[in-house]
Amino acid sequence: MIAIELAPYPLIEPGSVLAKLLRRARLATLEAPPRLPDQGRAALAAIAAGQVPDERYYLQVTPVNLRADGLSLRLMKCDFTLDDAELAAFFAVIEPLFLSDGWSLQRGANGALFAAHPTAFDFVGAAPEQALGADVHAFLPLGQPLRALRRLLSEAEIALQATATPINGIWLSGGGKFVDVAHCPYQALFSDDPLAFAWARGASCLSIRTANLLPLALREPSAWIDLRAVRDLQTFDALLFAPLQSALRWRRSSAAWFLRAGEADLQLDFCASWKRLK
Repeated sequence: MIAIELAPYPLIEPGSVLAKLLRRARLATLEAPPRLPDQGRAALAAIAAGQVPDERYYLQVTPVNLRADGLSLRLMKCDFTLDDAELAAFFAVIEPLFLSDGWSLQRGANGALFAAHPTAFDFVGAAPEQALGADVHAFLPLGQPLRALRRLLSEAEIALQATATPINGIWLSGGGKFVDVAHCPYQALFSDDPLAFAWARGASCLSIRTANLLPLALREPSAWIDLRAVRDLQTFDALLFAPLQSALRWRRSSAAWFLRAGEADLQLDFCASWKRLK
């Protein structure tokens, strides 16, 4: 199986090989499309930052802007770009709150923050992008066992309100342990995403930079191909999708998964339609 992430593929030119594949193959909705796992995503961030796998539970910590709206509290912004000084100031405010509850707070690559705790919580947490504009109460950890997480969120909100920045809260997501991301359904990942590389390392599967995937992609019977780093689309179309079409004609590859964000996830079943791709 070949999984190809098409979400960032800007425009699919009408005459391209990819356009022909999309037009001629039989489409079906996927029940479980391949993607980076939500559970344990914070552990992936820790691996990407060089953390040695351990038994602790991890959460990703994201600075956010919250706005009161009647009885609701809405998430308004979660994509802050902090320089070193701003990140250090934010870190200094929230770190004591985490330490007092037995957490260790660490800075990872590209300013990412993740917290680790010796006790596992039954909480994954949605990515903040999924909650933009929504009432955050619908995403809060529920139940008595997660009371400590709710208290931590409230204390961080109070502490950050005293700072002169638009950041007035934190978001917790990607909860899980290393064991939650120790399995990868692909034998090879072609990507420039540090989390994808961390997933590959944690699951002991092959990881290859996108720039090096062209002659290698079809040699792997099961591969994840991430097109976010692709710039020369015409060359990529000629060097990857044309050989893919050829491989499908001769049944050297039995199936491929194509994902597109913002739409229903699609599966192209080449087992049933490979003859029409000639």
